[in-house]
Amino acid sequence: MVYLIDDKKSRQADYGWTDDKIASFKDTLCVIRTISELISLQEKILLPGNIVLFHDSFSLSVEVEKKQVIEAFEQQLSLSEKDLYVARFSGSKFSRWVEDNSCMLPPSFLYPNLEAFLIKHIEGETNFSYLAYGNNYEIEKTLSDRIRAVNNNIDNVEYPTLKVSGKYFFFLTSEEPIKVPFSNPKIDENWEYDFSKDTITDANLQALVTKCFAEERYDCIFLPLCFGDSLSDYLGLRLAMHIKFSDTPNKYVPIIIYGEVNIFELQNNDCFDILKMTGVYLSSSAPRSLVDVSKKTVPISAELYRKELEKIHLPIPSNIGDNHSISNRWGVYRWSQVLDDTDEIIEKISFEIINSLYFKYLAALYPPSKTTQIDKKDLDINKSIPEFNILYVDDEADEGWYELLCHLFYDINNISNFDYLGDKLKSKSQDEIIDIVMETIKQNKNINLVILDLRLHSDDFSSNISDITGYKILDEIKHYNRGIQVLVFSATNKIWNLQALQAKEANGFLMKESPQNSANTDYTFDSISNFIKLINNCSNHLYKKELWPKIQKLNKRIEYLSNFNDIEKKYADNLLTLSKMAEDVLFDINQEHSLDYAFIHLFSIIELTANEWIGKKVLPYGFEYFFKDDGAPLRVIDSKSKRPGKELKGIPSWSQKIANTLCHVNTYDDKIAKLVDKRNDFTHPEGNLTFFSVEDVENIFKIVEKIINNIKES
Repeated sequence: MVYLIDDKKSRQADYGWTDDKIASFKDTLCVIRTISELISLQEKILLPGNIVLFHDSFSLSVEVEKKQVIEAFEQQLSLSEKDLYVARFSGSKFSRWVEDNSCMLPPSFLYPNLEAFLIKHIEGETNFSYLAYGNNYEIEKTLSDRIRAVNNNIDNVEYPTLKVSGKYFFFLTSEEPIKVPFSNPKIDENWEYDFSKDTITDANLQALVTKCFAEERYDCIFLPLCFGDSLSDYLGLRLAMHIKFSDTPNKYVPIIIYGEVNIFELQNNDCFDILKMTGVYLSSSAPRSLVDVSKKTVPISAELYRKELEKIHLPIPSNIGDNHSISNRWGVYRWSQVLDDTDEIIEKISFEIINSLYFKYLAALYPPSKTTQIDKKDLDINKSIPEFNILYVDDEADEGWYELLCHLFYDINNISNFDYLGDKLKSKSQDEIIDIVMETIKQNKNINLVILDLRLHSDDFSSNISDITGYKILDEIKHYNRGIQVLVFSATNKIWNLQALQAKEANGFLMKESPQNSANTDYTFDSISNFIKLINNCSNHLYKKELWPKIQKLNKRIEYLSNFNDIEKKYADNLLTLSKMAEDVLFDINQEHSLDYAFIHLFSIIELTANEWIGKKVLPYGFEYFFKDDGAPLRVIDSKSKRPGKELKGIPSWSQKIANTLCHVNTYDDKIAKLVDKRNDFTHPEGNLTFFSVEDVENIFKIVEKIINNIKES
C-alpha cells in the first residue's frame, strides 16, 4: 500500500490530484491529511513492504500539543526505512536523489510523476526513479553521456586559448569540468564546488552567491547548466536567477550558462524564464561555442534590468503554500522593516525572503522604499475610553503579525488588553472556528474591537464570500452586539468581497500587503498609516458596544409594555419605531451624522411621551393640564432652579411640557436643561449648527430609559 502523508489538499489539487483522481487509485493509494488519520493508521503504515510518501511540513499544520506525535512517528519511520520504501518530499529542496528504497524530491516532481510511479508499482515494479524522474528517468544517463562525449572530444582536439580584456568568472563542477578556453591573468579558473547529496537548497546557492559575487565585479560569469546529483534539475538556471536577484555588483553582468541541452528540453523547468532575460545566454560547453557567445555579451542597465525582471514567472514553491501565505509572509517582512520590529518568527521570515529564490525575485521586482522607518508620532492611537480591549483573530497570527500588532498596541501605545486566537483555530472545522471565536467574545465581555482575518479555514479559498469563515464570524458578532467594532485585516482584494463585508457592517477593511501592492514603494507606509486611522476611527465608536444591549433591553421593555391595556397601542408602536430608528442610525456604518439623528429620535420619545402622559380638562374659564397617571397638575418650571413652582395656567409651551415631563420622572437638572436647549438650537439653528456628542446621546438615552421604566404595568 502507498501512504501519501500531506496535509495540503490544495497542493494536491494544484497538481491534478483531485478527490476523484485519488479515488481511482483507492486500492493502492491512501491519502492522509490530518493528525487523527495518521494516528489511527500508524500501525498499518509501518508494516514492512509499504511505501510512505511523507511531506516534511506535515507537522507545521499540527497543534503544538500534538507535535510530539508527529516527531515520534518520524522517528519510527526512520528506524523502519530498511523495511519500507520511504520518499520524503519538501518544498525547501529542489534537487532529487534516489537510493535503493529511499528517495528525496520536491513536490513539483512527486505529484506530476506519482501516477506513472503508481502504475508501475501496480504492474509489479516499485522503483523510486519513476517517482523522481517520471517514465523517462533514463534522462540522467543521457545527460551524463552527452557531457562526457563533449569532454572527450575536447581532450582529443587542440583548442587555442583566447586572451580577453575583461575579468571572467568560471564556475566549474567537481566532476567532468570543462576546458576553459580563455587565458588572462584576470580569469578565475578552476573554481570547483562539491554539492554532495541532500545539500542543495536556496540557502546553499545564496551562500555561494554571497561568497563569490558580493564584492568583486566581473565582466562575464560562466555557469554549468547541470550539477549536483540530478543533472536534469538544470540547477545552473536556478543559480543564474540567484545571481540576478541578489543585490550585488554582478546582477547586471552577462551570464553564460553552458551545457549539452537544447532550449526546448528546458521549457518545463521552473527557472526556464531566466533565459528570457537580456544578458543571459545558453551555450554548449564546447570551447568554440563559449568563445563565440562571449563575444556577443554586453551588460544591461539598471533601467533595463527592472523591465527584464517582468519577463520572469516563477511558480509558488509548495513549502510557502499559496497566495494567502505569500501575502502574509511578505506583509510581515515589509511591516517589520518599517516598524523596526522583530522576533524569532520575523527573523525566520526575513531569512526566507533573503534566501528563498521566489521571495528574492519578489524583493528584486518590488524593492522597498528608500525611507526605512515610520515616524513614531504617526503611530499614535487615540484611546476614546479607558478600556481598549482588542481581540485579534488570525490562524497565521503566530507567523509574525501578532508580534507586529503587539509592538503597535503595547510597546508604542501602551494598550495592554490585546489578545489573539491563532494556533487554536488550526485543524478545526469551520463551525468549530466560529464557536471558538464567539465563545471567546462572550466570555470576555470587555472585548470591544475585533481585528479579523477573512480566511481562517482551508475551504475559504474556494468559497463564495457568504461561505467564508471570517464573513460568518463578522455576521455572528454583529448579531451578538452591533456595537463591537470589527476591522477586517485580510489579503483579499476583490471588490465584491469588500462590498459584502461593508453590507455586513464591517467597521473597516485593510488589505494585507501582497507583493503586487509593493509596486508602489510607499505602499507599506500608507498601509500602516491607514491601519492606525482605521483603529482610531473604531476607537471613536467603542462606546456603542455598551449601548447596544441597553437599546435591545429598551426595545424588549417597550414590546412587553405594549401587551398591557393601559398602554396605548399607537403610543407603544411609535415608541418602538423611534427607538429602532435611533438604533439604526447609531449603528449604521455609512451614516455620517449618526449621533445627531440618534439624539433627535431619542428626544422625540420624550416629546411623544409628554403628549401621551399629559391630559387636559375643559373648565369654564379655560383648560387645566395634568398628568394622567396621578392627576398632578402641570407646574411652572423655574428656568434657574429647574424645580416646579406654582400651578401652570393656560396652555403650556413646548419647553414647559418637556420640563414637566422630565421633572415627573425626577431627571430635570442643569445638564438636562442644556441638552434641551441644544436640541432647540439644532432644530431651529440661528447661525452655526450644533452637533451632538457621544455624551449627549448617552445622557438622553438614560432619560429615555427612565421614562420607559416609569411606565407602570396594569
